[in-house]
Amino acid sequence: MNKNIRFFEKLKLYRLSNNVYVVLVLLAITVLSVCLYFIPSLRANDISSNIILAVFTSLLASIVSISAETFVQYKAAERDEFLRDIHAFGISNLNKNKKDAISVLLKTCKEELWISGYRLIMTATLSPEIAQAIKAKAIKTRILVCPPWEEAYRLIYENEDVTDNYFHVIHDAWDAVRQSKKNSPENLEVRFIDKPFFSDTYRIDDCLVSGPYMHNRDTNNNKMTAKDFFSYNLSDSPLYRLVDEEFEVLWKDAKSTLDLLRFDEAYEQFSHQSLSMQEKMQLLQNICITRL
Repeated sequence: MNKNIRFFEKLKLYRLSNNVYVVLVLLAITVLSVCLYFIPSLRANDISSNIILAVFTSLLASIVSISAETFVQYKAAERDEFLRDIHAFGISNLNKNKKDAISVLLKTCKEELWISGYRLIMTATLSPEIAQAIKAKAIKTRILVCPPWEEAYRLIYENEDVTDNYFHVIHDAWDAVRQSKKNSPENLEVRFIDKPFFSDTYRIDDCLVSGPYMHNRDTNNNKMTAKDFFSYNLSDSPLYRLVDEEFEVLWKDAKSTLDLLRFDEAYEQFSHQSLSMQEKMQLLQNICITRL
């Protein structure tokens, strides 16, 4: 990836921007101290002139030290082709904990939220934060899932019961939409797809957090969850557009959508009755609308 990167982009990429800002601030204070030194009344006073000279000397030493350290770090990072390739590929950050990364982004979400997945385990733990973001900002939310009744789900997770997650996530989001300042039901849409996902994708405004689905098992021999493996934040790039377009393609291919106007009744039955997995799935299927 022999892409030319501008100098200031390199500083940001190499995490040296703060060093430069500190040097600029110190330079400004140094110039100010020189100006003060040449004020006759201050220069004539031995105490004030000595203090100003001491400050000037200290600042100059700090500027030289930080500049030298920044230069050494810059030249070392410049030789790191991996960093440049990651940047050129469109990955702005790698995360060991996807849940934490999404939680941080939700606090600043203003307009749009996309969620995709199979089991919604991690999404269910984030449900209160998602609901708060929707309620506070009237965020337009799209939830795209491959549900347990589809063959694509069963091939990976067999008969694992995750229907509780579906009910809780949808209920919290739907309730938040109705409590938001706009109270616009069209701000939430849930679609079901019969195709498998190959990446776990969340979009919070213009930031995409994605990562591969992995079928490994954890130490308790359970299927791994989305938060258990790495994810990457994508900035505007060909990779960003590929992941973005993949979601749009799957969204358009979804064969059914949830009738939210009938969801409350289904949730009431789910909450007050002891239902089997099959019965809970049937409740959701009964309020699905086939898309043409």
